[in-house]
Amino acid sequence: MFKEIVATYLFTKLLGKERAEKLGAVFQKYTIRIATIVFGFIAIAHSIRFALGIDILIAGWVVPLWGSLIVAIIVGFLAFGLSKMK
Repeated sequence: MFKEIVATYLFTKLLGKERAEKLGAVFQKYTIRIATIVFGFIAIAHSIRFALGIDILIAGWVVPLWGSLIVAIIVGFLAFGLSKMK
């Protein structure tokens, strides 16, 4: 937390308050967009796994299909919610 405060202070002093705020808004916009894309891909991958019945084996344990359905719903909801943010 201290590093963030110092970085924000220095960033504001170097660029000026207005430019730092604009740049921060741009960073936030693209961070949200990237997170939306990543969550969307994860939701699609889990949906495909559920629809096709693809088995996943982890250390000799088969991951149940209903787990992918739950993950697809949760992550899809997160992607949808992030896509509505501006």
